[in-house]
Amino acid sequence: MKNLIVLLSVLALIGCTKEPVNENASDKEQSPSSPAIENNIVSSDVEELTPTEARNFAVNLLKKINDDEQFIRDAYELKEIATLEKYVLNDWNNYVSKPFSPVEEKIGFGHLYFPSSNAMSPYTICDTAFTDLNLYANALYKQLREDTATIRKIVRQEEADYLKSKAKCEERVNLTYDQALAADEAE
Repeated sequence: MKNLIVLLSVLALIGCTKEPVNENASDKEQSPSSPAIENNIVSSDVEELTPTEARNFAVNLLKKINDDEQFIRDAYELKEIATLEKYVLNDWNNYVSKPFSPVEEKIGFGHLYFPSSNAMSPYTICDTAFTDLNLYANALYKQLREDTATIRKIVRQEEADYLKSKAKCEERVNLTYDQALAADEAE
């Protein structure tokens, strides 16, 4: 259980990192597991989003988070182990693996659904909330499979982490873009 949580956390962090651009890198010199894959993206390839596009993406992501949360809570309440397992292992992973644009497709790993644009910086907390929701769903799934005091403690912690990051996401989405950017820079 802890190994899965650590693995998902590492994958989330990988999806949020940005490596420096290296325009001289050759595709043939890099292995698929190399972090240098990101270096294949030259700055002219990055499609910068407008502040309005960035905010709209965050608004839509927050809607998905809220919809998925309700789905997960319903599945847990109904004790639908298979539904939670499918969400954690398939649905969530499939969603975050679909590239937002050709830029993210070139990266090849991480949270490809999230735009690489600098304009998204105030809304990275929403990606964190989405990841935390998956970790919470996984904890609920584990609890349905084996209800122990330790797992209940993990569920409470994952829920608290998720609710905290979701609240920050909601806060950012409810601000104007300039206010959200200022809040992000103040942290």
